[in-house]
Amino acid sequence: MLLNTTIDTIPFPVPELLTSNDPPDEQQLGSIQDAASRARTNIQLLDDTIAPLQRRILTLQAKRASLQRFVDEIAAIHMRRLPIEILQEIFMLSVPHYPTVADYSVAPLLLGQVCRLWREVSRTTPMLWSVLRITETYRPELFERLVQWLERSGDCSLDLKYDVDMTEDPSEQESTPAWDMIIDYSYRIEHLDTEFVGDMLIPLIPGDGSCSLTRLRSFRAHQPLNTPQSYSYPGMYWLKERTPHLSVFHLTLMDYNRFALPSAQLTTCTLDYMSIASSTDFLLEAVNLIDFKVEITSTISPPGAPLVRHTRLEKFAVHSSLDQGHSIIFVYLELPSLNNLSWITPSNESLGEDEVVRLQDPFLAFIRRSRCTLSRLCIPGGLYEETILQLLPTVPHLVELEVAPLPRYECPHKLMKALTFAADRESLVRNLECLVLVGEWGLCECAGQHILRAIESRFEPPGDDFPGGNRLKKLSLSFELVAQFPIRSEFREKLNRYAERGLIYEEWRWGTHRLW
Repeated sequence: MLLNTTIDTIPFPVPELLTSNDPPDEQQLGSIQDAASRARTNIQLLDDTIAPLQRRILTLQAKRASLQRFVDEIAAIHMRRLPIEILQEIFMLSVPHYPTVADYSVAPLLLGQVCRLWREVSRTTPMLWSVLRITETYRPELFERLVQWLERSGDCSLDLKYDVDMTEDPSEQESTPAWDMIIDYSYRIEHLDTEFVGDMLIPLIPGDGSCSLTRLRSFRAHQPLNTPQSYSYPGMYWLKERTPHLSVFHLTLMDYNRFALPSAQLTTCTLDYMSIASSTDFLLEAVNLIDFKVEITSTISPPGAPLVRHTRLEKFAVHSSLDQGHSIIFVYLELPSLNNLSWITPSNESLGEDEVVRLQDPFLAFIRRSRCTLSRLCIPGGLYEETILQLLPTVPHLVELEVAPLPRYECPHKLMKALTFAADRESLVRNLECLVLVGEWGLCECAGQHILRAIESRFEPPGDDFPGGNRLKKLSLSFELVAQFPIRSEFREKLNRYAERGLIYEEWRWGTHRLW
């Protein structure tokens, strides 16, 4: 039906009645009824015209939706034609460092919720299920997911992180089903990062060698604070000869002497509760060690200890106390390949200056004897300003420097001046890019000025000329130090401008900065 274009709005026959309260007379009433009748007829004509048009629109909309589905399916073909091997690699890149059996918001569990193809590919790709963080659980549904997860990993080598359940006393837990599952799969473990309490390690590293660890390459064992050690097991945790591929070993908060290690094949190691003698003995055996962190709790001088020359160690971090009349491990070391050194010491308020200097001299002798090319030096305590000034000329290639000059309450004017680029003198450590300063000497009136002058010379020297040196890229100061500067407003304002131009600047509160 064609639309009648002559249909138009009908004028009101008695317009004056619209603006008054007068009732229509008989003649007016007839005109009004005739106009209403014509309008109803026109409405019916319009409805008859609109109905087929609406049906036509619905038909066209249905055809459009069908074509859109066709286009979407065509577009999806490209993804479905993506080789399965490439899709698997993409999936592997989406897996977080340590997924859990309870988190469906990340891969690999998330991948199975996208479509049937992705679910099939993800569940038949064992490598996707070879990495897992396990928290001890007593919920049957989570344990079933753990079993299913490990079954999907096929025969792949496993990378596992295990956390004990700290919601109750671990020593009183009657069973550890998740840990028992790890023991069952120990022959496939390649990387293991585990918390443990009491006797938990015994079935993993039994004295009779019944548990196979032939694939193990890295092992990190950590005992949470305030949890009991096992004293009921008289034997050694025997890793030696049972872990032919072990190269990375980290042990914290447990006695190293309870472990028999394949020391000669280790390249990276962290050990706690060591003496100077046991540390040097370990270095004699660990001939391939490159990265070593050690906490020395006994600093008594070992009688007749030989000098240990280790030619491969590149990164060395020592946490040790400075005790009256005791020694430091550096007396017994020569490390020619060393390029990264950290020496962390607790507060030495109880030691006098003479005693501290007595311990500093062997450290300087160690640096000179080793003739190493250090690029990073971290000594947040234990060295006086004069000692640091003697040390820096022997390590001209430093890129990172972290120091806390003694005395803590006196501004190290000489050190700041030595670190300032100047045309009339030779400046120290020209390649310095990262500087960390720790101290409590901010009340000194000129403290901020000396630091600011050194920073300006290394970040924005006159004429942008860096004579044979590098531009400072990162500066880190303790918040307590800066807060005491008399010029702290000017200091922070200038450093904020430098930060806008690329300098990484941070202030941190004492106790929140990770040195170890």
